[in-house]
Amino acid sequence: MKSEVLLFPILLFLIQNVYGFLLNGPTTGGKQTAANNQFLTETEFLQPKQVLKQNTDDLRHDMDKIFALMTSQLKSKYDLFETQLAEVDKRYETKNDSFSVDKYLALEQELSNVKQKLANVEQKLTNAERKTYQMEQENIVVKTEFFSLQNNSSKQDIKIAELRKL
Repeated sequence: MKSEVLLFPILLFLIQNVYGFLLNGPTTGGKQTAANNQFLTETEFLQPKQVLKQNTDDLRHDMDKIFALMTSQLKSKYDLFETQLAEVDKRYETKNDSFSVDKYLALEQELSNVKQKLANVEQKLTNAERKTYQMEQENIVVKTEFFSLQNNSSKQDIKIAELRKL
């Protein structure tokens, strides 16, 4: 029984290789036309699959090459971008450093100058205010004396006028 079980797959394999997938059996005379072929041999069946597999393998190989090339190009562009970005950062840091040190000192000096000028102006204003106050007080004193002199003058005018009547 074991020999029969082993014999069946071997026989099936031989029939497929010799006759292919026989639909009507072999025709006699060898005058078959392509339209009358009603069977397909295993090689005819497997050959397109092998061609497709070969094409798929070729396509996969080409895609792997293209992917590797694009990856290397992308990596080189990325590296170039990183170096350019580092250069820009260095320039920006240098500009910021020079701005923060030099201009900060200049601004600080200018601020101290403005504060000094403001203090001088305040002092002058204070002196001017004192002088203005003193002048106003003196003006009041002078006006008071003027009015008293004017009053005395009008009194003297009245006395002169009375003396003339006499």
